[in-house]
Amino acid sequence: AGDGAIIRATNSVRSGIVWSACELREAERAGLEPLAPGGLRIGDFREQTFDTLFDLSLSNPPFSIAMDIIQQSRRVANHTAMLLRLDFWGSAGRAAYLKECPPDTYPLPNRPTFSLNKKGRPGTDSNEYAWFVWPHEAIKRSHGRIQPLAETPADVRKAWSKHVAEQARKDLNRAI
Repeated sequence: AGDGAIIRATNSVRSGIVWSACELREAERAGLEPLAPGGLRIGDFREQTFDTLFDLSLSNPPFSIAMDIIQQSRRVANHTAMLLRLDFWGSAGRAAYLKECPPDTYPLPNRPTFSLNKKGRPGTDSNEYAWFVWPHEAIKRSHGRIQPLAETPADVRKAWSKHVAEQARKDLNRAI
């Protein structure tokens, strides 16, 4: 769940969602608890067991463990949506899985801002990103679709950059 950015962004355009969240870092607990009335677990999502099937598993997983997160998500939710680098498609190691379980892919026309750049300002990296969306694992299909998303308005990008800068300052203060 990170710092809850995806939850807050979703809540800004849709109400009535009861979120459950899982986050590895204990330091995020205070910020996440009010966002997750369905429950908050602190620990490795890959090792969690759940008594319920969720409607959706939504994440921006660390790229190095994204495949594990996807597979766990598909076991515990009807739909899985992951924000990943578009080059997630480009891997011999993932090719068989992606062919067997093809996601719908929604490329972002604007690179997202996740952190501060070398100059200490919110910036982007050199990667293109997309939402990868899988139906429940029981649904078998031969292909997914690719549908580019609309551009994010400049004022929304600017507000997000401000949030990233504030979050980076908080993280720095916690580390000191």
